Amino acid sequence: LIFKRVASRGLGSMPQTFEHHTTLLFVVFELWIANRIQKRRNNKTLIWDNTDKTFKDLENQMNKNRIIYFAATGLLSLMMLFSAGMYIFNYAEVSALFNNLGYPSYIVYPLAVAKLLGLTAIWINYSKTLKEWAYAGFFFNFLLALSAHINAGDGEFAPALVALVLLGVSYYFGKNTGFEPKG
Repeated sequence: LIFKRVASRGLGSMPQTFEHHTTLLFVVFELWIANRIQKRRNNKTLIWDNTDKTFKDLENQMNKNRIIYFAATGLLSLMMLFSAGMYIFNYAEVSALFNNLGYPSYIVYPLAVAKLLGLTAIWINYSKTLKEWAYAGFFFNFLLALSAHINAGDGEFAPALVALVLLGVSYYFGKNTGFEPKG
């Protein structure tokens, strides 16, 4: 199609020099490359990958990102559901642990409810602001849990660190896969 457009214009009005023909060929080649990048084959958009110097399928890349997002968010959700269940059903143990870490025991139930509400905000995907606040709340919760366990020296900081990493992966891939709400 591009070659037909160039051929239909004709080269009669252009001076017949080597530089002009070379420039015209480069322009045609650049248009062809731009057309290939945007070309859709079988409803798949091809994008240029600089690492491999080849065209890649954008849809397959998005599917990989979605799998990573759902895996990280699912594992994070399991951790939060487990901890909220522990906070509610094993209150005596958890309140003793909170007291050892230097936190008051009256925040156990509100923290369990906040974790459940945060998971709801992330999975329902209703409001962008609400989802950002849920991620921020989880970030500060995990960061404070990590620092409390490190300061207490009990060696139980690994779950908070894993949760912090899962939260970061979930947040990053949630932004890059289009799972952001409109408002």
